[in-house]
Amino acid sequence: KMEQENGSESFTARRTESLDAQSISKLVRKATESIFGRINAEYIIEKANLAITLASATSSEVLGHMALFDYPSPPSVGPAAWEEWLHRNFNCPKASPLNALFLHLFVAKEGFHQGASTEILHTTFMAVPLLQYVFLTVSPGTNLGPALEAHFSPVPVLEGASPELQLFLTYRHQHFPQLYVRTARVEDADDLMPVFRQYTSDMNEEYGEHFLAELIESQDEDHKTIVAEVKGRAVGFISLTTEVDADLLNSCYQLGPFHGLRYPSETNDQLSAGEQSSQPSSVSLLSETRKSVAA
Repeated sequence: KMEQENGSESFTARRTESLDAQSISKLVRKATESIFGRINAEYIIEKANLAITLASATSSEVLGHMALFDYPSPPSVGPAAWEEWLHRNFNCPKASPLNALFLHLFVAKEGFHQGASTEILHTTFMAVPLLQYVFLTVSPGTNLGPALEAHFSPVPVLEGASPELQLFLTYRHQHFPQLYVRTARVEDADDLMPVFRQYTSDMNEEYGEHFLAELIESQDEDHKTIVAEVKGRAVGFISLTTEVDADLLNSCYQLGPFHGLRYPSETNDQLSAGEQSSQPSSVSLLSETRKSVAA
């Protein structure tokens, strides 16, 4: 659940429940039906692939709702034929049933349309990691209203195509920052140190002032460091190695249920409790691992 402020109103985003149907129906206006057609809230809630409701954190009043399906709402485009229809008429070659959903309904309480659309779309993309596109299909000339127009833009029509419907789209990167994942460079160390300091304040004392730069510089076929970058700045980091010290890991963690990270056998299934009762801290583990690599 997520909470934000709209004036003095605190609200949460959650999965829609069948009991929300009556409240959602009360939010339907003529403008809603001009975009989405006649609305049967109970049917939409039951059949939607994903339905998100925005509710007041204090009174549980429904403030907004969005329902998404895996096919367009107009009946002229069949659920099994939309992908071929889309690629025949519109310039969006990467869209597929694996990464796209279609908006079938959006309603909100008066004064909450903008905030509700922003929050629910953010929640939608957060809830479905593989989702890249949310489409909206409407009749040509349909007025989407300011809340939807702020997020959805027309998809270009292919040359020579004349679709009977207009297609709008909002992308994942409009609601979440795009991450670029690449091999780490030594100069990333300055950006990454604040990230490390969130978890411990004595890393320089423990490992040395330039330990991160040294770790990145020591990459080879068996040791790799990867960063996630946003707007040219490294914001995430992972270090990988093919050299696994199973004995060290077993002395630090209770790995019996995982056969001690070895191939399953009767011997490995019988890791004694004594082997796992003395567990150094994660900082000690990192220190020991670093010493092993240095050696």
